[in-house]
Amino acid sequence: MSGFRSFAIVPAAGRCRRMGASKLLLPMRGATLIDAVLRAWIESAVTQTVVVVRAADVALAERCRRHDVHVVAVDAEPREMRDSLEIGLQYAARRFAPQVDDAWLVAPADLPGLNAKSINAVLARYEPAAPRVVIPLGDGRPGHPVLLPWSEAAAFRSMRGAGGLDCFLRDRPAGKTDAFEPVDGVVRGDLDTPDDLRRWTSDATG
Repeated sequence: MSGFRSFAIVPAAGRCRRMGASKLLLPMRGATLIDAVLRAWIESAVTQTVVVVRAADVALAERCRRHDVHVVAVDAEPREMRDSLEIGLQYAARRFAPQVDDAWLVAPADLPGLNAKSINAVLARYEPAAPRVVIPLGDGRPGHPVLLPWSEAAAFRSMRGAGGLDCFLRDRPAGKTDAFEPVDGVVRGDLDTPDDLRRWTSDATG
């Protein structure tokens, strides 16, 4: 994992209150969901973590600032996750001046199963001398996080149409993608319903 820098972009600017509260501030593992997700990134070998939040979501922004991450607070609410990713990429480009063989990683902000081992498995697959998109698979289906060479950042930001990251990944040439099955399994399953929350909190408590 040496020889290149890596930048996690965490899109946390969505407005989701399906469970009666800000989803990312729901209790999880003795803290909150966003704490658990950010700890996974920080404990991994990722070089820097950039979190995009709405400026109006003061409680979430303050929670994120407790961690060793870069918080980008935006006044206008991003319409799609793609918009949050573009904002995060713009910040990383200005702040860190990445090289073409560096990498950026993406996973949902509401992914309670995210862990440093899964992140590091993706990082370990990346070869900066022959950069390709790295996608972890489980049962033939993609999981998280996804890694992209920094050379793909400009193409993503200039992508036409209404599609997001999934569409962008589907359009990558086969030779530019490295899909693999991690030894320890793949991370999937964001937190969308009260049943999801009960399942994850139950697992965490035994």
